[in-house]
Amino acid sequence: MILFQAIFVALVGGTAGILVGFETARRKRSIADLEETTSELEAIEDEIRTEKQRFESLFQNAPSAAADIQYTDGEPTIDRANTVFEELVDHTSADAQGKNLFEVVPLQETETEAAVAAHVADNEIYRDEVTVDRPDGRGHYKLRVIPYEVGKEGERAFALYTDVTELRRTQQELAESVDQLEASNERLEQFAYAVSHDLQEPLRMVSSYLQLLEDRYRDELDEDAEEFIDYAVDGAERMRAMIENLLEYSRVTTRGEPLEPTDAAAVLDNVLTDLEPRIEETDATITVDELPTVIADGDQLAQVFRNLLSNALKYSGDEPPRVHVGVERDGDEWRFAIADQGIGLDPEQSEQIFDVFETAHTSEEGSDSGIGLALCQRIIERHGGKIWVDSEPGEGATFYFTLPRTEAQESERTRPPRADSEEPSDSRA
Repeated sequence: MILFQAIFVALVGGTAGILVGFETARRKRSIADLEETTSELEAIEDEIRTEKQRFESLFQNAPSAAADIQYTDGEPTIDRANTVFEELVDHTSADAQGKNLFEVVPLQETETEAAVAAHVADNEIYRDEVTVDRPDGRGHYKLRVIPYEVGKEGERAFALYTDVTELRRTQQELAESVDQLEASNERLEQFAYAVSHDLQEPLRMVSSYLQLLEDRYRDELDEDAEEFIDYAVDGAERMRAMIENLLEYSRVTTRGEPLEPTDAAAVLDNVLTDLEPRIEETDATITVDELPTVIADGDQLAQVFRNLLSNALKYSGDEPPRVHVGVERDGDEWRFAIADQGIGLDPEQSEQIFDVFETAHTSEEGSDSGIGLALCQRIIERHGGKIWVDSEPGEGATFYFTLPRTEAQESERTRPPRADSEEPSDSRA
């Protein structure tokens, strides 16, 4: 019996020890979990505090005037505002606190308040431009109202005012400048037309009387007198041509047709038909790539082709002209090239030849008024492209110009031939 009691006491004591051990371990785990949870909460609190500081910094240093508003009894009252907002209304944030936003920032647009309230109630961002009556006068602002809490207890939102006063003033000045420029261009065009019309009549009179003088007194004039008369008549005709060219140059932008999809091949074909007598006279050979559809004024594109091809035929040198009209893709543009094997020009003149009345050649080489390339440049610039020349004396010249592409050009039908094509698609001799 004594042995049994001893064994029983030992077993009970052992079980109690085990239970105490389990309880101690459980309490330690609870304490550890609590400490871990506390650390996590502290970390979350630190993160929240950091985010609040970051948000506050952004709010206070935002480039736009910002106000935190809540709708109280249907009115957008200001909780707080940043420093830019204080500069806008010439009040401190404390002065504005609890007041109606649109009383603190009075607007010319009376319907704005209702529109903002409707957007905020629907949890939608409001965007519009408003006119603010500032202490220093009226200003133009981009207003954005961004709701961030919409519920049964009311709505809250941020109101942001971005100052665009200077931008609108600049735009207004630019619009006025454009209007003045257009009016000036119109007056210049009218002046050019009047000058061309009024000057051509005296020039015709000079030519007529010189020819009449030559016819009536032919027998009494010596060789020098006839030569002088010829020079005078030729000068009058050249001046008349220059006046007509100037008039055409002045009307490139004001009298041009709309830019639209244009078949460059058809335009060039018409130009070559017009130049057929000159082509036959010079025994010229003109080869042409398959040309695409471009965005252009067809008549003005024809002028560019005509001027460049005429120059290629004129400055061919002693050999029959050999001219090639090529084209290739260049990003969103087509790059055209009109290459000849003529007398060429000095690279130092490659820019000045596009100036009005500038030419790279002498009168003995066939130089004309010097306005053809200037006209080409003005036309190409109107089309949003560029024109330039690559040339060396005695090695011919290649004139390049670019024109916009169209969506229709993605089809194989309008693709230019491969670089390894053995023959050009068209040839005239």
